[in-house]
Amino acid sequence: MQHYAIASWKSAGLRVVSMHSPTELLRCPHHACNLKQNGIEVLEVPSTIGGYPDYLPNLQQGCLNLLSKYQGATIAITNADIIFSEPNHTKSLLENICDGSFVVSNRLDINEFPAKNSIGIPNRNGFDFFASSSTALENAIKFLPSVLTFGLPWWDLYFPLAMLAAGAKVRLDDPKFYLHPTHQEGWTGDYWFKIGAIADREFLDYSPRFPPNSYIYNWPLKRKHAVKIKFFSPKFFHRLRCQTKSLIKKRRILPLYLSDIYDLTLDITLKSNAGPNGNRL
Repeated sequence: MQHYAIASWKSAGLRVVSMHSPTELLRCPHHACNLKQNGIEVLEVPSTIGGYPDYLPNLQQGCLNLLSKYQGATIAITNADIIFSEPNHTKSLLENICDGSFVVSNRLDINEFPAKNSIGIPNRNGFDFFASSSTALENAIKFLPSVLTFGLPWWDLYFPLAMLAAGAKVRLDDPKFYLHPTHQEGWTGDYWFKIGAIADREFLDYSPRFPPNSYIYNWPLKRKHAVKIKFFSPKFFHRLRCQTKSLIKKRRILPLYLSDIYDLTLDITLKSNAGPNGNRL
């Protein structure tokens, strides 16, 4: 499956770079060699400190390293198992990103690839494709919570929020262009709670520094509204189950959930910067 993903990225005209922590490269030196033999550059990125997996790269540090090595370039970030269904579309998208702007999209989950008869389902708990001008990314880095880590929950939700916080013009692309063969999640619920609590607190602390032209300069108010849900709705019962599990395991109850952040980001993105013919590019 990785072969299909890499081929689709290259067909979109991308210079493919794979980010890895120093620990992972030391444990699997042959992996870097295989990547280079297939024309893929390897970028070393420190892992997140504080009890997180040492084989996963830190988001903030990864962005800094990308900006340092590929100065002035348009930068796209996607999960390793995302396949571009129409590379020419993505290529055109990347070629037309303006300075200070950002594109985001969720994925389309499919049961098989090539998708013969299966019907894809848009993932509503996060985002899987990001493309940004160097300026927009550089401005947003200071608003990224320090615990966000590639391969663990929350990074893909706070990443576009940091862009919005910095005043970037964010646009939404269609998930049909970003296919994802379904599989089990690779992270545990402990990281969902731990990272979610810290990221929420840090982002709230950053909010007084959001510029006036930011689409979420009033983040504390938007966050408060995002937490509110209708009684006896499906989301109400889902949250009730999560909170019950939290109490049983003596965890802190999270004020925000994956779907809360996703819905909020989606709503802000659609309202803040629609495409030329409506809400999408």
